[in-house]
This record gives sequence, C-alpha cells and structure tokens, in this order.
Amino acid sequence: MHPILFDFGGFTIYAYGVLLAAAYLLGLQFALMRARARGLDGQRVMDLGIWIIISALVGAKLLLLIVDFRQFSNPKDLLTLARSGGVFYGGLIAAVVVALLYLRRHQLPLWTTTDVFAPGIALGHVVGRLGCLMAGCCFGRPTSVPWAITFHDPAAFANVGTPLGVPLHPTQLYEAGAEALILVFLLVFERRGTAVPRADVLELHAALRDLAVRDRVLPRRQPGHGVRRLVDVAVRVGDPRPARGGDARRAQPAPGSDEPCGGTASGRVSEDRPQQREVEVAIEFDGVRLDSFLAALLPHRSRSQLAKLIKEGHVTGPGKELRASTPVKTGQKFGITLPDAEPATAVAEDLPLTILYEDSDLVVIDKAAGMVVHPAAGHSSGTVVNALLHHVDDLSGIGGQMRPGIVHRLDRGTSGVMVVAKNDVAHQELSRQFHDREVEKEYFALVWGTVNAGKRIDAPIGRDPNDRQKMSTRARRSRTAVTRILRAEHFRGVSLLQIAIATGRTHQIRVHLNAIGHAIVGDPTYGGVRRHVPNDIRAVQRLERPFLHAWKLAFTHPADGRRLEFESPLPADLQSVLDAIREKQSETTGEANSE
Repeated sequence: MHPILFDFGGFTIYAYGVLLAAAYLLGLQFALMRARARGLDGQRVMDLGIWIIISALVGAKLLLLIVDFRQFSNPKDLLTLARSGGVFYGGLIAAVVVALLYLRRHQLPLWTTTDVFAPGIALGHVVGRLGCLMAGCCFGRPTSVPWAITFHDPAAFANVGTPLGVPLHPTQLYEAGAEALILVFLLVFERRGTAVPRADVLELHAALRDLAVRDRVLPRRQPGHGVRRLVDVAVRVGDPRPARGGDARRAQPAPGSDEPCGGTASGRVSEDRPQQREVEVAIEFDGVRLDSFLAALLPHRSRSQLAKLIKEGHVTGPGKELRASTPVKTGQKFGITLPDAEPATAVAEDLPLTILYEDSDLVVIDKAAGMVVHPAAGHSSGTVVNALLHHVDDLSGIGGQMRPGIVHRLDRGTSGVMVVAKNDVAHQELSRQFHDREVEKEYFALVWGTVNAGKRIDAPIGRDPNDRQKMSTRARRSRTAVTRILRAEHFRGVSLLQIAIATGRTHQIRVHLNAIGHAIVGDPTYGGVRRHVPNDIRAVQRLERPFLHAWKLAFTHPADGRRLEFESPLPADLQSVLDAIREKQSETTGEANSE
C-alpha cells in the first residue's frame, strides 16, 4: 500500500487525506441530489453537510486531546488527519450537536434530512475505509487467512505503527463492506417505496460493525474505556404490533383543573386558542416572502393557512396592504392574531364506526365499505368525517376548523384501516410521512385471471381524457404511481393478491390492475363485473362492491416517534366470497381426482 502519494513544494500528500476528502465530496454530492429530489433547500443541506464535516474534525481532535494529551507533544500534531480522522467519538458528538442546532435554526425537517444524508454517509465511509487501507491505519490482527494483506512501506509504520511484513486481517475492507451493505439496504428500501425501518438500520449497523472490527487492532488512537462506554449506546426498539384496546386512552384533566379532556401535549402551546403575537424580522430572513417568514416562526401552520390569515387581515405590519408575497425587511415588526378554531361545517352524526386506536393526537379506524370519507357534492352526510365528529370529542382544530384531519382516503367501496389526525401538528407530520412515502400501506384484492407475485406496476396516473369521473394511465397530465404485488394465491379464473403501494393516487390499485388486464372483481367502474362466470367462482356475483380491502397500515407516531402498525382482517362480505370459492374449487378438485 502507499500511505504517501507524493511530495509537493515541501508538503506531503497522503493517500488517506485524498480519499477522505473524496469521501466527503461524494457524500455531500449524493446528499445534495437526494435533497433536491425530496424538495429540500439544496443550499441549506449543502451548508449543513459542511458544518457536520468541520464539527466532526474539530470534535475528534478535542476529545482525543482530552483523553490522551500525551499524543500531542508538538502542537502541530493537532493539524494532522493521520492521528484521528473525522470519525472518532468526539467527531460524532460534535457533528450531532451541530446538526441538531442547524436543523432547529433553519427549520429543516429532522427525519427527512436524516434520510437524505444516511446513504451519503455510508458511501463516504466506504471510500474513507479505502483510504485507511492505503495508509495502513485501522489494521487487523496477524492471521494466516488466504485474503490477508501485508504492508511493506516504512511510512505506514512511521505514521500509525502498522506492522511490516506480517500478514494481517484486512479490517479496512471488512468495514468498507459493512458500510456498503448498509448503503444497499437503504437504497433497496427506498426503491421499494417503503419507509426505511430506522431501528433495523441501527441494529444492522451495530451488528455489522462488531463483526467487521472483531479482528481489528485498536492502537493508541482509541479513546479510553470510560469514554467509549459513555457514547457507544446500543438502541433497541421492540417489534411493532397492532394496537389493542386499552393501549392508549384519552388524557384526563388534573383534579381541580378547568382544562377539558384531551388537552395539548406537555410542553406544546396550542395555537388554536386565540393568541396575539409580535415578531421581528431577523437579518437571515431579509427579503423572504411574508408567508415563508411566518411559516419559519410557526412551523405547525402551513403556508396556505398563513396566507389565508394574511388575506383575512389577521397579520398587521408596515404597509397598507400585506400580501403573502410581500418581502420582509430586517427590523420590521409584524403582529399576528391566531383566531379560535371555527366550528366544523360538517354535522356530527351518530354512525357506526370501528375505532382501532385513539390518543390525543390521532385516531385509527376500520372504515366500512359504502362510507364516503369526506363530505362532498352528493354526499353531505353519512361520511367518515360526520361519524368522527360524533365519536371524537377532543379535536383541537385542523387548519383553523374544528374538524378531523384527513391525511389519506379510501374509495367509497373500499374497506380497511385509516389514520386521522386530531390537531394541526399531527396532521402536518402525518401528511409529510405520506408525502415522503414513509407509510406502509397494504391491501387485499381479488382480480380476474392469474397475476404472479413480484410484479411491479410503475405507470403514472391522471384523469381519463374521455371520462372525467375515472382515472387512467393514458392521461395527458399524470403523476407517478407505483404498485407492487407482494403475494398471490391462485384459483381457477381469479387470484387473491396482497398489494403494497408506494404512492396513493386516486383509484391507483383499481386503475393499475385494470391497465395490465386484471381488473378487480366486482369493480363496475374499471371492468371488474362479469355476467357470465364459471360455476366454481359464481360466489363473486354476490359482491356489491369491489373486492378491495386496506388490511395493513404502518406509520410513525407524530408526537412520540413510536412505529405503529395496524391490521384489519377481511370483512364478512369479502371473506364469505373467498371461502365459497375455496370450498367449491376444492370440491371440484376432489371430484376430478376420484374419477
């Protein structure tokens, strides 16, 4: 290996330093590409990455200096990368602290930004470990395995004490391979369109790193055991399961308190109570739109909500007429009135509603087929919203109205699991998770014909050019839509599919399955109703709606970060049809075998 690449003008250029710089640049560029794809401010993300790198290098030196001051007999040694690099515990602590402060200051979303950086960090580690291999640092124990490496360059011994002429475990490659597996793991989950299980990533990283460094020699650069125990924390999160009755209950008021049940969470001020606020424009917001400036100060309000407040005169300040697009200037002061939440326009109705889970932030329901989610033209009553207004009594307001926050919908004929927000904070966070494809949604569907598991349908969906009531994959204006077939059970003439969707377009599953020639049984809109069917599947003619059921929903709790998973078995009308098909076809098979 070659620790020293060349000397230039009295300066020594080390292979480790070059590859470490390359690792930083690759990681930053990868993060920048992902940030733009997710709609984040690319410049902010790039600045955050640079701050993380600087703080990691400085933090690594500071902690190393504290732990073993004797290493730095010459002050110039503090400037050498070869002594510590940027990945020691001090670097980790400093980088995390600086990153959290930056995210808070610039109002960047924590988990989305973390997901943007994660693959880039793994890629950077892969390249960085190759730099270790070139330099001879992070070397392994002596071994006789066939893939052992031997160092001969005296510079490796002089710089980091690498044994020369001795076969050693290539622990640098072990660690690079471990980080490469993490990178693949992250990218595969993202390509599948499902949320990356962060707890699994932490456990996988810990296991792979323990395996990779098992044969590594940890020389004088290693911090003392006390420091390592302080910061080397293993994270364990229990396996998610469907919530059961009694898992969460509505908060009760304290004795003697006038606060109603279901008050806001501790430490959070409810913005739905009338408030008067005065804010002053800081220098970093100079020239920013008024609605964007207010959104940075009131993160629980969307820009559209704030634009409405500005238009209705609830925001006062310099100038006769304020608009959402008005640029603000440093030192200007604005007054904001946050009005009471208005009564809901929908009427509460005592309708049957199955509630799977409820707490002060959200409610999870099992929607029955035939029920429309939201009031609209032709459906002013009998909806999920009408039922929730009756059953849920601790709504704190969504967008200035006392109403449940609908973050996703199921078609009228589709049954299954839905989550509904109770307040603005939960509504915005759940909406973000759906937008960023962090929510797992799975369905059961019975379709015509034979469809094999593993099929992926990637076809944009928009309004049908010939029928505005329908959606189509042939629309002029369309949006990305991805549907995956996870499992399939085949019968003669039909298939029962377990389906996952990465996106949530209107009628997505129905449109995609019809587009590949396998319409959902019982779907009159997309060709799923047939008059003449074989005798052994005649039970499908009893269906009064499409055979489509949202059986599983998993998401992260918007307040406490728990991963929640809920399941709903097939309702009776669908299960009876499926049982009849199985029974009839088993009888037919038995008769054929007896003959």
